[in-house]
Amino acid sequence: MELVDETLREEERQHLEAVWAWLDENTVTVPEPNSVTLYDFRVDWSNWSGSFRIKFDDVSHEDRFQFSDNGTGKVRFSLPMFGSGTGDFLK
Repeated sequence: MELVDETLREEERQHLEAVWAWLDENTVTVPEPNSVTLYDFRVDWSNWSGSFRIKFDDVSHEDRFQFSDNGTGKVRFSLPMFGSGTGDFLK
């Protein structure tokens, strides 16, 4: 049984190393900006929803941010979706 435990620990270690490597390559860290600009709005007026782009100190974020009416008359904003390139890490 000890061999099985060691194999599982090695697989877990390899998986965690792959996850950390993927995060290092795919994480965007934005330092506190002096200015934030929302622009390039695309609005679906029939559904009261849409998307926009954002700049932090004149540096554009590559993904679009979503917004929609949540049925209460208040607007809800959604960050870009995140998916792991290493399989089921985020389940």
